[in-house]
Amino acid sequence: MSLSPQTRARLRQSAITPLLVCVLALAALVAATTAVASVLSSGATAPKPITLQGLAEQLVRAQAPQVLSGRFDLVNHLLPSGQHDAGGDQPSSPLQSGGSGRFWYQAPDRLRVELQGSGGDIQIVRDGRLLWFYDPATRTANRIALPAAQTKTKTTSEPPHQPPTSQQIADSIARLQQHWNVSGPTPTVQGNRRAYALALAPHDAGSLLASVVGAVDSATGIPLRFELHAVGVKDPVISLAITDLNTTSADPSVFAFAPPSGTKVDSTTLQNLLPGVNGATAKTARATSRHGSRHAQPAATLASARRVAKFALVAPQAAGTRSLSGIQAGAHTALLRYGDGPGTIVVLERAAAQPKPVGTASVPGHKASSKDSGRAALPTVTLPGGVAAQELSTPLGTVLSWRHGGVSFLVAGSRPAAEVLGVAQALAAS
Repeated sequence: MSLSPQTRARLRQSAITPLLVCVLALAALVAATTAVASVLSSGATAPKPITLQGLAEQLVRAQAPQVLSGRFDLVNHLLPSGQHDAGGDQPSSPLQSGGSGRFWYQAPDRLRVELQGSGGDIQIVRDGRLLWFYDPATRTANRIALPAAQTKTKTTSEPPHQPPTSQQIADSIARLQQHWNVSGPTPTVQGNRRAYALALAPHDAGSLLASVVGAVDSATGIPLRFELHAVGVKDPVISLAITDLNTTSADPSVFAFAPPSGTKVDSTTLQNLLPGVNGATAKTARATSRHGSRHAQPAATLASARRVAKFALVAPQAAGTRSLSGIQAGAHTALLRYGDGPGTIVVLERAAAQPKPVGTASVPGHKASSKDSGRAALPTVTLPGGVAAQELSTPLGTVLSWRHGGVSFLVAGSRPAAEVLGVAQALAAS
C-alpha cells in the first residue's frame, strides 16, 4: 500500500523511536571510542587469537585520548522503505534514512557529531555544561543543561578510580552469559584494520532481536562496527561503522553552536530527561514466596520513588505476564522495567504540562484538525478507559505512546506487539 506525501510527512514527524534509537546508538559508539587509546593498528592481517576475558581486560585498561575525530556511516532500516520519506519537497531525516557523518572530541567535555543529509545536518554538540541536539528536518533544537561537575575539596576522601580486577571482569562476563550467547572474539580484518569480531544473541527465544554484532580494533579496542539484527531479516536493521579515525586537534569553534534563524528551541535539564539524576534510584526487592517462586515486592521502593516523583507515578506490580523488576525515579521522569534480560519491557513516564492523548484524530467523535495532523499518522490502539495510544512497530520491537492524567507514557520492548500491548493495558487500567 502506498502512502500519500502528507501521510509520509506526518509519519516522519511522529517516528520518535527510530530517532531515539539512532541517537543513542550513535552517542554510545562515539562515547566508547573516546574511552580508549588513540593510535590505530593498520595491519591487513587478522590478529592473534584472544579470549573474551583477555579482550575485556585490555579494553578496561586502555587510556582515553585527549582529542579524537573521524568519520562514520549509518544505515537505518527500522522503518519500512518509503515510510521515512518526508513527502513533497521536504527531505527525510538522515537519522531515519541513514547517511555519513563526522565527529570531534576534546577532553573532558567537548563533543560534536554531524550526520549529513540533503536537507541539512543533524548536529549533536556539547560545549561544557550545554548539550544541543539540532534536527534541520523539523527546524527544532533541544538545549539541555547538564549538571555541574562535583568539585573535590580537601575533606573529600574518595579513593582514586581503579579498573576492575580480573575476577570482577570474569563475574561480569558470567552475568552477561546468563542472558546472552556470546560468540568471539574472532580475529578478523575490519576496514583494513586488525580487529576482533563479537556477536551476542539473546537466550530468550521470544525476542525480536536476533543478535548484536560488533568489531573492535585489536590494538586499542576502539569500536569499528556496531550492528543490530532482527529475527527473520537478512541484513542488519541498524549499522554504525567508523570509517576513519585520527587524533587531529580541532579548532575550538567546532564545539560552538548557534541555532539557525527560525529554529524552535526547547530548553530543559538533564534531570528532567533522565530518571535518577540527582534523584532516588529504587530497585524492587525480590522475595521467595511460600511456593518457592520469586516475585516483586515493590511497596517500599515504590514509596521512595513516589516521594521523589512530582507527578502521579503509575507502577503496577504486574503488567501483562510480567512483574515489575526495577524503578528509577526523578522529579519529572520515571523508568520502569518489567521482566529481565533482553526480553525486558521498559516504561518511561514523564510529567506532561498539558495532558492530551496522542493520536486524538483517531478517537471516535474527534474531528481531525490541521494542528492534529502531525500526530495522526501512526496507527492507534484503544487502551482501557478509552485512551488512544500510538503504535510504532519495527523489526526490532514495538513502541506504544500516549498521554493521560497529566502523564505521558512510552512503553517499548523487543517483543511481539501483543506482549508490549499487554503492559500498556495494565498501566492504563491502573
